[in-house]
Amino acid sequence: MTGSAHFSARELACHGCGKNKCTPELLAALEAFRALVGKPVIVDSAYRCPKHNAKVGGAKASQHLLGNAADVRVAGMT
Repeated sequence: MTGSAHFSARELACHGCGKNKCTPELLAALEAFRALVGKPVIVDSAYRCPKHNAKVGGAKASQHLLGNAADVRVAGMT
């Protein structure tokens, strides 16, 4: 998977293995969310390989493993 206008392939990749298996649907949702909030969205974690997911204590059936989830934050928002 590549990146998009506001999200690079690198920032969506697994912090363990470097692979990016994020789905087009996740990327579209991130772009829609960014448009809604009107400011940069920081991706802390998106795709996770099984090894990295286990290392960070992720759920065994985490959507991160499928490339369907992202942990994000926006400056000035809770």
